[in-house]
Amino acid sequence: MNSEVPAKFSLRTHVLSAFITHLVFAIPSLLLFIALRPIGLRSLFLIFGMFSFGSLLIGFFSWMIDKGSSGENSMIAISSHSGIPSKLYGFFIGSTLGFQFGGTMCGIIGAILFLLIGRWIGLRIGSSLSLNVANYIQHSLIDESGKVN
Repeated sequence: MNSEVPAKFSLRTHVLSAFITHLVFAIPSLLLFIALRPIGLRSLFLIFGMFSFGSLLIGFFSWMIDKGSSGENSMIAISSHSGIPSKLYGFFIGSTLGFQFGGTMCGIIGAILFLLIGRWIGLRIGSSLSLNVANYIQHSLIDESGKVN
């Protein structure tokens, strides 16, 4: 039995795709929070730093799914990179701004509303973005002789 199972995309491709997709959702959120300042900058960068570390874990786990299925679920694994950051930042923006400007009830309503908006954006835009980034990274890693750099 062969213990080395081939994956369609490399670990580098999964991690970079997850991180780049995460940045696409993080940068507008970060700019909005810097402009409105609902929380302090130190807390803001600490939270965004932890979310960025989480995107690297998402890339690792999606690579494990890709490798475990011998490349059969690689497109689904790559497409999942956008699901978590889009919902996470939607929830974070909605709850923080709702609590800041309207109180507890506005925070809860804003969190649910922005979570649904983030989910919709992640499904419509994020999946194709993740796949395009992964394909670009994978093809840029392979040279003319077919060897992976």
